[in-house]
Amino acid sequence: MSRPAHSGFTLLEMLVALAIAAIVITSISAVVLALTRHNTTVIEHGRNQQALREVISILQQELSSVVIDKPGGTARFNLENRDLYGKPASTLQFYTLNTAVAGKTSDQLRVRYSPTESPSGLVLRRSCADAFSVNQPDLQKDYPILGQLDGFFVECFNGSRWVSIWDSNMQTNLPQKIRITITIKRQGQTEPFHFIIIPRISSNA
Repeated sequence: MSRPAHSGFTLLEMLVALAIAAIVITSISAVVLALTRHNTTVIEHGRNQQALREVISILQQELSSVVIDKPGGTARFNLENRDLYGKPASTLQFYTLNTAVAGKTSDQLRVRYSPTESPSGLVLRRSCADAFSVNQPDLQKDYPILGQLDGFFVECFNGSRWVSIWDSNMQTNLPQKIRITITIKRQGQTEPFHFIIIPRISSNA
């Protein structure tokens, strides 16, 4: 009388099956991880592009309405340039027209743009306050407006050439044109964006 045959897998077959399953799972995980990273990069790039467009729009609006006083006055236009670890970092200070709120704010805003260093690159900060709110801290704001930069470079056209320093107390007027270059980091590379603004107001006399 013969014994019944035993059904099931041998130990070797189980080991081979587990090895194949591990390879398949690893491959699928790698694909999912790559897709997740790609989607994250695309979303982050979209957010950065949107933030860049908003910053450019704000700069265009504010600088096209910039105002200055006569030499020695309070409202000045000042541009300084320096390097932060080899990266162009302009500091721009000016006064611009603002929507006045009766009894609360005037029709002028004091604005400053200045890059600072961070682990991910330069961060452009914007500080603003009502032109006459020296003793009103609640009307003063300072916050980062754009990050992951490789440069923020501002130049002024004086009628004959572009210069990287401007003081309206010295030049006694506003530049004819203002050229701004914002260089952003993207996937290990840098990409510059250039735009030119023409001030519409020459004096606040």
